[in-house]
Formats: sequence, C-alpha cells, structure tokens
Amino acid sequence: MRCVKEWHTYFVNGYKFHTNEWSKGKKTINCGVYVKGITEGGYDDFYGIIHKIFELEYNSYTSLKKVVVFYCEWFDPYRDGTRVNPRYNIVELDMSKRY
Repeated sequence: MRCVKEWHTYFVNGYKFHTNEWSKGKKTINCGVYVKGITEGGYDDFYGIIHKIFELEYNSYTSLKKVVVFYCEWFDPYRDGTRVNPRYNIVELDMSKRY
C-alpha cells in the first residue's frame, strides 16, 4: 500500500504549519520555516516559505510508516538580503533573493 495526502495545515510535535496559499488573507501567517544548516563555510541559517505539505504512507515489513515532506521556497542566505535587526532581534529577508 502506498498513499500520499496533501495538507494545507499540519500539526507536528506541538507546532502548527500552514502553506503560503492557506495563509493568504488570514490575520496571522505561519508558513515560514527556519533551518540551521551546515555548508562549506560552517553553519548557516536558512529561511523559507512552505508551498506544499505532503504526508507519505507506506507499508514496511513490520508496520505502517508515515513521512511528512515540506516543499519550500528558500531564500539565499549569502547575499545582502538577510539581516538581523539589532534592536528587535528580528530577521529581515529580501524576498527577491531566491536560493
């Protein structure tokens, strides 16, 4: 058995995620993601927007398995488009700089 479900909202480990399309027109937006990654130069912060959420189900030899995949659009952390506001400690992104 193999099954793929697409979600616009997903709850996992006490967190709630939305797709960008679902967040449009809402009072609050929760479609952004942050990942600390390892690059050739060390550690970098990556920021993105969730466009699709897929839940994959498949049978293994022992039980049913589920994997959740977030399809995201990422912004380039290397250009001058990402900075942290020193006063408020808020990350500001230039959304025209795609990764």
